Amino acid sequence: MFSTINAWFLRVYRFNQQMFPFFPNVIIFIVQFSLSYFTLLKFLQISLDTSTITKDVITGSISLVLFVYLFRCFDEVKDYEDDKINFPTRPLVTGVVSIQDIYILQLVILTVLIILNLIVPHGEDLKMGFFIVFIFTILASRWFFAKRWIKPSLPLALLTHNPVIYLHQIYIMSFFVLSKETLLSMAGLFLLSVALPGTAWEISRKIRGHREEDTYTTYSKIWGPHIPLVLISSLLTLSLVSSFIAYKDQVAAWALILWLVPAFVLLKFIYQCFMFWKNTAKAPDFRKTVEAFVFAKILILTVAYFLS
Repeated sequence: MFSTINAWFLRVYRFNQQMFPFFPNVIIFIVQFSLSYFTLLKFLQISLDTSTITKDVITGSISLVLFVYLFRCFDEVKDYEDDKINFPTRPLVTGVVSIQDIYILQLVILTVLIILNLIVPHGEDLKMGFFIVFIFTILASRWFFAKRWIKPSLPLALLTHNPVIYLHQIYIMSFFVLSKETLLSMAGLFLLSVALPGTAWEISRKIRGHREEDTYTTYSKIWGPHIPLVLISSLLTLSLVSSFIAYKDQVAAWALILWLVPAFVLLKFIYQCFMFWKNTAKAPDFRKTVEAFVFAKILILTVAYFLS
């Protein structure tokens, strides 16, 4: 029995290396949750004892990682037939893991999520936040029972599946007070600024030059080279501006110069766009630039937190 379990863990480990590497994924989502949690504590002026904060951070950071991981596992099964054509080296296609392995992994993740959020004592708001993300994730795994319409349409898939990123922010807010007042406050604006680059990243990873296009459906194939990049630039700009507005009354005026760091990354992205539009044969790695923007924002928001 132990040999069977060990063999399963080994297969899952190989799957993770390719599809969900724990470094940097786990670190990123733990840092993102912790930063958002402590920022909301300050913005909402809520005082909690050390034991509650410790429990919240452990529960929330692990849950955020597992929510994203679960979504990845569901996508692996959903995209299996397409991956045979477009990504023949992925672990499920090559047999590194089986569909049964992924099903077991999904069950393990769901069990841990339920224990952390429902068995461990928390407030009613957190249970609501958990169920919002949980139910949405389950529905997304079934194409919202509209596979025949959503699957062939990349924009519709983005519109129906990408909101999970924003629901993650509602989940983080649910550790405090989940209400219209808190969601529409500066704290809610801050959470929005954290989520927007997630949509930008999702679009950026599916942009190719016209000589790179193949059977894989990309936004550049559907919308051309301009619309996806303008949309990404707008999302990153909105993220930068909204975080600036949320923090401008929290830190000294001189500290707002920190926002120049992600602004420079945004300018680099815009420069890449213009260079690409001059010659659309091959696209630069827009995804890496968006990731650099995310890292820059995490860095300056962390510094801004300690300065506020």
